[in-house]
Amino acid sequence: MAVQVVCYELYQATLEPAAEASVAARDREPATVAAVDGLLAHFEEVLTRVEFLDASNPGQVMARLRRLFTRLRPDDTEVAILRGALTEIERSLNRTDTGPK
Repeated sequence: MAVQVVCYELYQATLEPAAEASVAARDREPATVAAVDGLLAHFEEVLTRVEFLDASNPGQVMARLRRLFTRLRPDDTEVAILRGALTEIERSLNRTDTGPK
């Protein structure tokens, strides 16, 4: 039993520096759940519009994107950058839709 306790403590000691480093590397708090939900809704709109997603059957794409962004835990600035890129894609699509044919 003592060996098990020592092994557990050694394992915990290896985790602490990595956890502290990841927290220290962040200069901002993670974005709120609402902000990430808004980003994912925006992604779904744009991906449907460019026909990457089938609106009636999006499959696992949105679930996997949600899992990805949950794992990454982006901050508000990173969410804003991605939403800005999506907005520019939409503007480009709008110019193409209304341009000369």
